[in-house]
Amino acid sequence: MNKTFKDFKNRLSVPVFENYCKSIYNLLKSKPYENYTDVVLSILGTELENYFLPDEMRLKYRYKSKNSLERNISKDSKIDTESQELTSEYNKYITYDIIGMRLVIERVPDNFKINDEFIEKSKENLENTKLELTKLKEKYFKENNISEKAFEEKCTYLKNRITYLKNCTQFNNLIKERKKIEDTIFFIKDELSQDDTDFNLKKDEQIAQNLLNNINNTIGMIAGEYAINNIFSNSENIKKLGLYLDPKREKFFCDKTGYTSTHFCIKSTKMPNWICELQNRSSLIEYQSKYGLNTHDKLPGKKRKLINLPSNNKNAVSLNKYLSSRGQNYSQPNDTISIKNFFRKLDEIIPHYTKYTSNGYIKKYTTKENTIHYYKKFLGNRKQLNYRRQLEKIFNEHPENSEIYLPNLDIEKNEKIK
Repeated sequence: MNKTFKDFKNRLSVPVFENYCKSIYNLLKSKPYENYTDVVLSILGTELENYFLPDEMRLKYRYKSKNSLERNISKDSKIDTESQELTSEYNKYITYDIIGMRLVIERVPDNFKINDEFIEKSKENLENTKLELTKLKEKYFKENNISEKAFEEKCTYLKNRITYLKNCTQFNNLIKERKKIEDTIFFIKDELSQDDTDFNLKKDEQIAQNLLNNINNTIGMIAGEYAINNIFSNSENIKKLGLYLDPKREKFFCDKTGYTSTHFCIKSTKMPNWICELQNRSSLIEYQSKYGLNTHDKLPGKKRKLINLPSNNKNAVSLNKYLSSRGQNYSQPNDTISIKNFFRKLDEIIPHYTKYTSNGYIKKYTTKENTIHYYKKFLGNRKQLNYRRQLEKIFNEHPENSEIYLPNLDIEKNEKIK
């Protein structure tokens, strides 16, 4: 690092990053950019319908909340304990997932086929990953310059990647194998309908169901990746929007919990600084991320906390805890200021979701739908029953219209239906 660069780097401070990131954030959330994102969702959903039926997939995007963005900015800055000076590292990727899109494959059709090009590319990536694993082992045992923990984690990742790529090369066989498992489950269920006390049959059914879930997870991941790559390589509608995938930002994620996902980075030549992270995952992984042992909420810095409900009560700070623990209804009328502050705070911490429906139409979530979706796991808890009742009451008193519409780059021509 030369002196000029080091001096420049040392002079950077949080306000520089904060202003830059917030500027990009505000740009992406401006009306023209949000409308462009709606059109991207609409066109991508329409293209995906060439591979999956609308009820076989879920496609949506969310705008990251303001609070979440600011937390990410703060992670890259720290105060030196000795000099008490502020140091910051510029992380250009902070703005990459302001728009986060997600494709969840519910069901891959039995007649789904992938072409030879995808299989050959998977074989090439498979050999490269095997070679990477071999070199890692040689380097570790020869130089021993990385920790055992880091070595094991990297090995596990590469082994999981190898397994996934092997499955990519055998995709058509996996479809056939799934059919056999489904037939087995049908047979067992038929037998259990005659005698539902057969313990061994019930055990066999559970084993077969677990196998089916795992194979559906793998098939869904592969089919989603194949469809996305095909669409961005061949779709004229995608090209007209100036969209392309950045191969340098494509990542395969997996961990010891069984979580697997492929992340794509979509960029645009039409809209400066427009960028979107697209996650491809199966319905099993989507469910586990929400309700499993290692949910998104348990990741560092991702903890979701219920905010205080608006009230005239001077002790409002403890109102939510009171409602949860005592199970009492709170009927004190809310004042206008506290209601406004409540919705302002919601807007800062709740991501804004938009989902694809079918035939190019999309649906924007209302504030109520955004809030319930974000806090879904919490609000389904019986301990929060009274909190949810009060929340529902507030939203019912301030209703919003929910519309499904076909977006157009000309904002004024967007076709809406009730």
